[in-house]
Amino acid sequence: MWQVDGSVHQRWGYLADAQYCSVASIIYRLVENVSKNGNLLMNFAPKADGTMPEEQVKLLIGIGQWLEVNGDAILDLLP
Repeated sequence: MWQVDGSVHQRWGYLADAQYCSVASIIYRLVENVSKNGNLLMNFAPKADGTMPEEQVKLLIGIGQWLEVNGDAILDLLP
C-alpha cells in the first residue's frame, strides 16, 4: 500500500485567491490511486479563524455526494 498527498489548490495552507481543483479531478485522483492499491490524502485548509472557505465546503459536499453513490466500490478495493 502506498499514499499520495495533494492539496485542493496550489498550496498547503489557506489562500484567499486560490484556484481550486474540481470535484471531478479530485474523484479521478481518488479512483486512480485506490484502483492501484493506494490511498489519497487531500489537504483542505481552513482560514485563520478555523472556518472552512465556502469553495472547500462545496468540494467536500460534492465528494460526499459521489461517495454516497459510489463509495462501496471504493471500500471494496481496500484491504
